[in-house]
Amino acid sequence: MGSSWRIVSCFFSSIRFVYVKMVHINVWNISGHCHRLLQNRTARKLAVICMLLTGFFQSWRYWKHYENELRQILQFQDNILHEAKSQFHNILSKHKNYQGITTIGVHIRRFERYDTDEFGKNNAPKEYIIHAMDYFRNLYKKCLFLIFSIKMKWTKKNIPQTDDIFLVEGNSAPVDLAMLTLTNHTIMTVGTFGWMAGWMTQGKTVYYKHPDTPGSEFSKLYSNYSDHFYPGWIPME
Repeated sequence: MGSSWRIVSCFFSSIRFVYVKMVHINVWNISGHCHRLLQNRTARKLAVICMLLTGFFQSWRYWKHYENELRQILQFQDNILHEAKSQFHNILSKHKNYQGITTIGVHIRRFERYDTDEFGKNNAPKEYIIHAMDYFRNLYKKCLFLIFSIKMKWTKKNIPQTDDIFLVEGNSAPVDLAMLTLTNHTIMTVGTFGWMAGWMTQGKTVYYKHPDTPGSEFSKLYSNYSDHFYPGWIPME
């Protein structure tokens, strides 16, 4: 993986949805060559934001030594979190005996092209999503799947609408992401949004094991997808 000085760049698109709260954080050059600590608090904040927004280096390995600090400073804005919690509890209240229920956030990313995008990221097929949901159904007695997607027409057509599924529609992207993190576990397809949901939720995360088209630009970013998917996440097809 090149450009090892870039810390936590995997947050490049989703960071706009969170409030960067700086208390005490050491911003180091993680290549090990120029361990420079920014002394000014404002400078530290700007440095973190700039690095988070730059490039496409979505690997947990860049920032594994700073994970606890990142979880402390990356927080949703109060109004976004309030709206997300309100909607989340309203959804639960619509289900009888929701006590003891296991919630699974499902993010369905669909690219415009049939099977892949121009960069080589693959659309996860409906069979994968159904398989992943069945995995949780077999694991937990009572499940509720909250499905988020900007391609809800595809979702309604391809995913069986069973009683344990709730389609979440009409929200802004920040509220959707915040709601995803309120669930117990995550089913992601391919893309940064689902990746962020899995990392922030910290439950079981299931991912599509064939994220790229061989030989594509996306496939060349990683020599090994263990660099991309977080340790302990579960591959399925």
